[in-house]
Amino acid sequence: MSASVALAACSLLPPPFGTMPGTIPGAVPASPAPTGTTRDEIATQRARWRATGIDSYRWTISYMCECGLPSPIQVTVADGTVMAVTDANGRVPIASLSFVPLTVEAMYEKARLTLDHGGIVTAEWNPITGRPISITFDPLPQAIDDELMVSVGSFQPMPELGPSTTPEPGPS
Repeated sequence: MSASVALAACSLLPPPFGTMPGTIPGAVPASPAPTGTTRDEIATQRARWRATGIDSYRWTISYMCECGLPSPIQVTVADGTVMAVTDANGRVPIASLSFVPLTVEAMYEKARLTLDHGGIVTAEWNPITGRPISITFDPLPQAIDDELMVSVGSFQPMPELGPSTTPEPGPS
């Protein structure tokens, strides 16, 4: 039994010591891995977004992942700060979602960081504002079930929200 566990563990090592699970040693992939969105594309879309001057808005986001997130959620952002998050059951504590991007700017930053650490990002952008319509973060391209897919269902600028709005209180 211990020999079979050791052999199985060796197959999880990166080449030349092992092979990726589900691959045949020495086999060449049928097609190249997807390249996804580039840093330049993200920078261009981010600049387009910033040029709109929109920093207060409400949007509906759906997350698809192996992480148990509520979905869809409605996020209210005032002056670039998350003010409230709600789902079908009511308010969602903002702190419980600290590991996912909730603002447009946070989407761009997560995309940049994913690429900086060797991951792949694929995105569809609003052609006028540069805002993400859908975006997938794959931080470990060779891993399974680590992707975070985000889809925007609705987006509404809220210029009446501003710096005088108080965010939802965090944990004490």
